[in-house]
Amino acid sequence: MDIFIPISLLFLLKFVTCFTDFPSLMIANATMVFIIERPFYERKILFEETGNQKKDSYERSVATFTGVLTKVVREKMKTTGLLIVVYDDIETNLARDYTIILSVATCSTTWRLFRRARKEKLVHLALTDSNCPRLPNDGGISIPLIQPGKELPQIFYDLRNFQQLKWNQVHIIYDEVVQKDEIGQVSKAFTNDLFQSKYKLATHYLYFLKTASSNAMTKHRLKKLLGNFPRFRSIDENFLIIISYKLIPLFLECARVQKMLHPDSQWLFVIPDMPENLRRNISFLQDYLEEGENIAFLYNKTNLKNIQNNEKCRNKPVCYAKEIVGALAIAIENALSMEIELFNSTTEEEFESLGITKSTRSKEIIKLMRSELFNGTRLLNHSVACGQCIKWILVSALTWGNRIGPDSQFQAYELKETGIWMIDSGFKLNDHIFPHIINGFLGKSLPVVTYHNPPWQFKKIKQHSTGVNETKWDGFIFDIMEELSRVLNFTLKIIVIDSSPEIMASKNDTKKSAMSAAEKVPDEVTALVRKREVFMAACAYTNGIYHDDTALNFTIPLTVQTYGLLTPKPKPLSRVLLFTMPYSMEAWACIASSIILVGPILFIVHAYSPRRDYDPENPLKENLGTLASPLKCMWYIYGALLQQGGMNLPKTDGARLIVGTWWLVVMIIVATYSGSLVAFLTFPKMEATILTIDDLLQRQAEFTWSLPAGSFFETFLSINNNEDILNYRQLLPDHEPHAEKHNTVSYRKNIERVKKEKHAVIDWTNALKISARNEYINDGVCHFALGTNILALEEPIAMIVPAHSPYLNLINVQLRRMHESGLINKWIRSWISTKDECSDNNGYNQEASNHKVDLHDMQGIFFVLFFGYLISSIFLGFEFYRYQRKVAKERKLIHPFLE
Repeated sequence: MDIFIPISLLFLLKFVTCFTDFPSLMIANATMVFIIERPFYERKILFEETGNQKKDSYERSVATFTGVLTKVVREKMKTTGLLIVVYDDIETNLARDYTIILSVATCSTTWRLFRRARKEKLVHLALTDSNCPRLPNDGGISIPLIQPGKELPQIFYDLRNFQQLKWNQVHIIYDEVVQKDEIGQVSKAFTNDLFQSKYKLATHYLYFLKTASSNAMTKHRLKKLLGNFPRFRSIDENFLIIISYKLIPLFLECARVQKMLHPDSQWLFVIPDMPENLRRNISFLQDYLEEGENIAFLYNKTNLKNIQNNEKCRNKPVCYAKEIVGALAIAIENALSMEIELFNSTTEEEFESLGITKSTRSKEIIKLMRSELFNGTRLLNHSVACGQCIKWILVSALTWGNRIGPDSQFQAYELKETGIWMIDSGFKLNDHIFPHIINGFLGKSLPVVTYHNPPWQFKKIKQHSTGVNETKWDGFIFDIMEELSRVLNFTLKIIVIDSSPEIMASKNDTKKSAMSAAEKVPDEVTALVRKREVFMAACAYTNGIYHDDTALNFTIPLTVQTYGLLTPKPKPLSRVLLFTMPYSMEAWACIASSIILVGPILFIVHAYSPRRDYDPENPLKENLGTLASPLKCMWYIYGALLQQGGMNLPKTDGARLIVGTWWLVVMIIVATYSGSLVAFLTFPKMEATILTIDDLLQRQAEFTWSLPAGSFFETFLSINNNEDILNYRQLLPDHEPHAEKHNTVSYRKNIERVKKEKHAVIDWTNALKISARNEYINDGVCHFALGTNILALEEPIAMIVPAHSPYLNLINVQLRRMHESGLINKWIRSWISTKDECSDNNGYNQEASNHKVDLHDMQGIFFVLFFGYLISSIFLGFEFYRYQRKVAKERKLIHPFLE
């Protein structure tokens, strides 16, 4: 076994030199360059320890300092070693075979050395000045040398280093408990660039609170100070308060009166003078907390009286250096052990492929050092820890959701210890300074009240294969609530209020339910919100109904409902005279007049022409044939119009021109009539559609209507004195006997009345669309006409929270985010979809394209036929009468007998 290790080292040397840019710890000791900035060393270490800054004193001190470090290395390192090289030149070349750099220098010099060391991939350890940003966790370890009682600025550098105070703007208020020069350093911590561009700078404002001899006067000054702050801008809601512990109750009271304590604001109270008897009982501050506040307390747990006399309170630079170098020695030993173990457990090719580099090893050494330096076991070991007495404790108030629900379920406010600050380790945080800002309600179960009201919110029962029924609330509102609970980190404790049996019966089908504007949320729901026993009501509320209730607060609108008018679908007009529709009455009169006039004119032209027809057997007797009289000419013209008869042309040219011209007229008349008749058969003439209030009022003699009782629409018409609106008050039942009101239960009955009678319903457009869609699904026929956005009246739909709820703005911010991201529009389309076959008159177009001519279309022509038969019968009877009369007259005459 003794021979195996040297052989392994020889193999390791062969392969390591091929793929690394530095000697392995298994074949060479690590080298640490110790760089001292002499002016800083003399001021911060030499003078404070000896009070002497002579040259020989400096050299002896450095030698002693180095000797202490060398001794620590020998004690801690058993397997390998650490070579220490000392320089007091800060421009020392670092591009050598160094592994570690230990610097004792000012803040600016430390950061310059850090940037140079990072290029060379070195582990950087630093003892530096106070009020200096610490080195990055993956790049090194720095410990500021701070005098007891002067650590407050460094605390805020460390807070920003942990990126816990991401404030772009901060208001700093302080009193006499802290010195002005120290406040200047605190404010500088927010404006210092921290030597790294990743940190955001913050603007700050300083306010000094001068305490008075009495609490009343101090309170007056404090109210005046807080009254000058701007309101309702989140950028102005970050406060750093450095005051005496005695003023905290007074400060919280005044800030609460000014409504400055709310979920959007962040208040960090720094208490430098926390008395010894209260350090173990910080819970007294719980009595001054209220619901929904973001407050944290950072208090000093340092016992200044014991610092000089207590051994565990050592705060010497040599002590911190011994700690760092001791942890370094242990880390190098552990790193070497890990390399040897890795080398022995892998093949040469696998070890080579791992590619251990100088950068990788540096990060691993820093990680091992931090584990050694800042673990809990070491902090409890007072014999080795430095600066144990200088300690600050950070506690955060947990207030969100503690006082929501009945008084019997209230929870006590909690002060949770979220961090501890010490000189060497800086801040050790186990949670955020303001947990609610990051984690919302911390997973608490918050009560919300609701009731069955599809499609907004309804209970859905899902049956599993195991036979167990799972109840889940769903709908538009609960989509929003689930997103709220996810973002704000709480769970829903649903309190269900039963609706009346009539409403439940009218809403038994969740897919076909529509919420009428007349619908009222059950009083039990609103009562729970008024009594502040629930977080909020997960229901759809109309602002117009409850806007005067001072015990309620509305969220921003979730959606907006417009009012519509539902009327019966226009029916085709009577088709009895369909055959006359292609021409107007004037056109028919012109055609009839033409027949009456053209006939006599044709007779005159034909009868008086010198070329008229004559009988060759009797030349003296005129023979006009079918044109022998004006009446016959009229029948001739009528027959030509109907393209029946009238084919015997007259012999005279003038008469032929008249007949030929009449045929041209007949051709145009017949062609136009035929095409128009087809159009009227295919697209029948409909009744006038009622789409607006004006249309309804014009036909109020034949229509009745109903509007939602107690709705915003009714209130708007009642109280609006605009001249354009006054005329529409006729819609109200108080002004018109044809008008009536409907509620949720009678809503369905009114829809049936629209379907079967001349009745109109005024309600929310979406509700009317859903009702029209349901009837189409049931019957396959479009029964209704819908006028939308009447009077351009919009009614917001929102949820409610108790009055003065601190979480209203928090909820509104998330609702705006859902609006901007399109989530709410998506849910509206999903749950309140109103697209159907009747929306774009598709049903009407389909009917037109598939129309068949039936008896209803042709009934008029049969009436004409019947009328013709009737007239012909009358004329036949008249002709018989004339014939019988003529025969009777001839019988009375005496005719001579001629042989």
